[in-house]
Amino acid sequence: MFKGALIFIIFFLSVSSFFVTHPLNLSIMLMLLCFFISVIMLKLSISWVFYLLVLMFLGGVMILITYMVSIASNEKALAFNLSPLIIFFLLFFFLMNDEHSTLKQSSTSLFVSPLMEKEFSALLIFCFCMLLFALISVVKLIKLESGPLSKRL
Repeated sequence: MFKGALIFIIFFLSVSSFFVTHPLNLSIMLMLLCFFISVIMLKLSISWVFYLLVLMFLGGVMILITYMVSIASNEKALAFNLSPLIIFFLLFFFLMNDEHSTLKQSSTSLFVSPLMEKEFSALLIFCFCMLLFALISVVKLIKLESGPLSKRL
């Protein structure tokens, strides 16, 4: 029941993020979404690598949102329109009440597929190599002498 409630909250935050227009509200929703995803990963006892990936994703996106907030600092936050969310939740509850619905199954096999299996090892190594390549290329492109924190003589 607890996992179902967390999944429902994640669905709610994911769908409501489409209707948010201000970057500050979006960052708050993103932090809550990452928190609830990490709680689900804790309950499903997934490896610590996923916690690290969630933290890296959250850090990167928060940097982008901070940049957008600094650009749109004088923009007013608009009122939140609830009518699309009400339609979504009515549809969601209708699907949850269906007797043959796959959303009602509380089996963890729907959510857990181990990433550290032999079949996924090549894909995982490729992803890590791409991230390492991106990190090295960004470090090489940055001129340390012209950075904002460097001491100019």
